[in-house]
Amino acid sequence: MERIIYLEIRIPYVTLNPINNQLSGCICLSRVRQSSNGVLTIENVDGTPVEQVILRPKPQNLDVVDKYPQAANNSSVACPNKVYAPKHVQSLFNSERRKHTLYNSDCDGDLNFDVENEKQWGCVWRERLKCQECDFVSKYYRLYDVVETNKRGPKSAKLNIQIQCGLITSPISNKNFRDILMISNMSPPSSSGMQKTANKVAKEVEELNKASMQDIRRNLGEENKLCGLSNEKLVRVESDCRYNNPLINSGTTPFQAGTQVVCTMSENNTSAKQIVSLFTGNKLCSVATRLRGKGIQIICPNHGGVAQQI
Repeated sequence: MERIIYLEIRIPYVTLNPINNQLSGCICLSRVRQSSNGVLTIENVDGTPVEQVILRPKPQNLDVVDKYPQAANNSSVACPNKVYAPKHVQSLFNSERRKHTLYNSDCDGDLNFDVENEKQWGCVWRERLKCQECDFVSKYYRLYDVVETNKRGPKSAKLNIQIQCGLITSPISNKNFRDILMISNMSPPSSSGMQKTANKVAKEVEELNKASMQDIRRNLGEENKLCGLSNEKLVRVESDCRYNNPLINSGTTPFQAGTQVVCTMSENNTSAKQIVSLFTGNKLCSVATRLRGKGIQIICPNHGGVAQQI
């Protein structure tokens, strides 16, 4: 015969004093810590835990800033401002309206941009149209002008090149330009894409400036010859250098003085005072430092493997 034994277990009750007002989400993230067993705790200044029970915060009420990122991606309201070339937009609608009529002559639906499948190329766009009533979808159109080259691959957009040409002559960086576009409610291009375009444009601008200064020096020699100077190759010049920090009062900076320099030379034969030569120096080149450590004589920036920027 089995014997059944009953055990009486008494569990003491602990009185909890929950906080009347639940903490907001920002306070909870900055002050509350979660232990290994999942208990939320807050510590006093001396490190002792607070006696009250911490309740998880309620979902906060979404404000305008929180609601804006939740806008549907397929809505034209999410990013209404874009840059289009008018002539390409006219060609898109005129061509596709006729094709839509031939595709379905009984359909009276409107043709709108297919914003769900649009393609961004820097600051420009490739768009196509779709009908709101039938299943008509047009081909993609480039709504921007391109730079014609003999190279293979996609053509560069003129607007992207023009933007980088403008940024080179201004103190605004790619990041600041992207911030301006976002504030203007325009979808900014990627940072990596803008940097690739900037590298290409900077190289072309550098070669253009070298060719321009070479032409100026050659024209000065020809003018000296026409003026009957004794030595047509001699030109009166003046030069000035600008450093990133003072050379004499080096106590104003904790770093080495004169680590970067830009030196320009202009001619004094004419009143135009055109720049005939330019030199840039940079002691902060990690590539040159590594090569010098290997015993290689390096003069910055006249070496490969690094892009010098002042």
